[in-house]
Amino acid sequence: MTTRPFIDTVERLAEVISTARTEHGWSQAELAERAGVSQFLVAELEAGHPRAEVPGTLDVLDMLGLDPRAIPIAPSWAFDATGAYAPELRRSS
Repeated sequence: MTTRPFIDTVERLAEVISTARTEHGWSQAELAERAGVSQFLVAELEAGHPRAEVPGTLDVLDMLGLDPRAIPIAPSWAFDATGAYAPELRRSS
């Protein structure tokens, strides 16, 4: 199983989609047909276009077997001076 990087930018999304499509051996047109979206949308996603439609993007990710998840980002105060996660720094309420 391939470990994928966390998708936190449109550039990372573009990289993950392009890599997964290539691993499946599909052209952009083949992926688009399988996902039920336009080839133009697949090209936009792989180019890192920031305004690609969400429903189509989710269809493409699903066809590639990629599971998008919303993972909360820890607030800056949860990291120590070295940048390491330090939950013990949690502010009291």
